[in-house]
Amino acid sequence: MRVVVHVPLDIPHALPGTHGAWYCAADMPHVDTPIPDGLLASYARALAAHGAAVHDHFGFGTWTVGTNGTAGVAFEQSDHLEATMHLHDALGVVPPLLRRLRAETAQREALGEIIGVASGDAAERRTNIEVTLPFAQADASVLRRLHAIFGDRGNGGATQYDDARGVHVYSGVAHDARARIEAALRRAGLAYTIEPETFVTVDAPAC
Repeated sequence: MRVVVHVPLDIPHALPGTHGAWYCAADMPHVDTPIPDGLLASYARALAAHGAAVHDHFGFGTWTVGTNGTAGVAFEQSDHLEATMHLHDALGVVPPLLRRLRAETAQREALGEIIGVASGDAAERRTNIEVTLPFAQADASVLRRLHAIFGDRGNGGATQYDDARGVHVYSGVAHDARARIEAALRRAGLAYTIEPETFVTVDAPAC
């Protein structure tokens, strides 16, 4: 199975003197600082310990701001640690790694995906939909439109990274959104591939 763990490259920290977790209030003051190299490397080692080759895909995570049809797309820098391992190992390593990542990076939520299987035992069954654009076609307007489609008016988000084949944009799509997202991609003339996926999230305790 292909495992992807999403790691923020900029970590929000509460300013000195702030009490409580920064994410507990929309106006909680905080400052973004780069993730320490050692922390990022430790997550890669945790995946590699299961006999998996780990690759970094530096890129973006996106979501739409608001729910109207003209909602903007928000981008944040992310590293996507990708590894290949057996399903049993993936189900064992991903949830505890996400719990650790969420706490160490002060996130409201941490996200991982096990692509290639939809298992109801670990988390939510979803469909991974991926669009790969040749560089010549991947201008800013096309990419924003694609991210807006995956953003589904505030109900979803997407991952973006580049490699030798072009620009990859993909998302773990919930079943109730799959039909409308696929229809929107077809209307936009965008070819895509699909795979089953296990979508794993770890949330912070309630504030």
